[in-house]
Amino acid sequence: MDDDSKKILILRIVVGFLVFVAIMIFVIIVLAIKNGNKRAEDLETTTRRTLSGEVETSSSSSSSESTSVSSSSSTSTSTTTQAPQTEAPTQGTTKSGGGSSGGGSSSSGGGGSSYTPPTSPVIPQHNFTVITSGNATNYKDANNTIEWDVVNKINNARSKKLKVAAELRTAAERLAETCCNGGIGFCAQDTSALFDTMDFDQYVAYIDSTKYTKDYSSNDAFNTISSKYKSLVIDNNNYNYMGVGVIQKGQLKNCIAVVVNE
Repeated sequence: MDDDSKKILILRIVVGFLVFVAIMIFVIIVLAIKNGNKRAEDLETTTRRTLSGEVETSSSSSSSESTSVSSSSSTSTSTTTQAPQTEAPTQGTTKSGGGSSGGGSSSSGGGGSSYTPPTSPVIPQHNFTVITSGNATNYKDANNTIEWDVVNKINNARSKKLKVAAELRTAAERLAETCCNGGIGFCAQDTSALFDTMDFDQYVAYIDSTKYTKDYSSNDAFNTISSKYKSLVIDNNNYNYMGVGVIQKGQLKNCIAVVVNE
């Protein structure tokens, strides 16, 4: 083979190799484009699924909040309905002060058709300590002898005897002392304010200034009670217990209080 033939053959081989390389590059480019499109489609599908999942999660969360609010509203309504039972007013409690007995009053709760009355009256319960004349008072300025004499005179005048409770005697002595401290002008106001802090039924308190302290007797105290407060202390049979307090502080300060309770 001459030199020209060899050159032509080599040229053909080089051209063919270049054509082959060009074809391979083209094929690679085409495959790369197809793979890119496929990945884009897969990415869009994944994104749509994720967004769909978020929508479902958001919907579920919204439903849960609605249920929670409904449950809270139901609880609030139930509590409001029950409130009158736990806060029903005390029935039939009467109070008096400053030497005049108070008239009976009663208050009842109401709340329209939703009000449910209590099954039993809401009345303060007491465990009274019953005492006799052998239980002397230690209250400062209290006249124990006159106190028990007045108790006996009251019970002798009543058809239903009352028991003396230590708690009521102390309350009566506190009220009598408050009456003395306030004086004639403030006895009623001061004793009423003090009695409002107690949960007993009724009381009377007054200053009996008709006698000097050294001459004052149980007859003087009882005569004032029986004449001015007979309807409460003598005639009323709604009570079971009483306490009498007699405080003497100097001349013209003989202060008496009587507390009664069922």
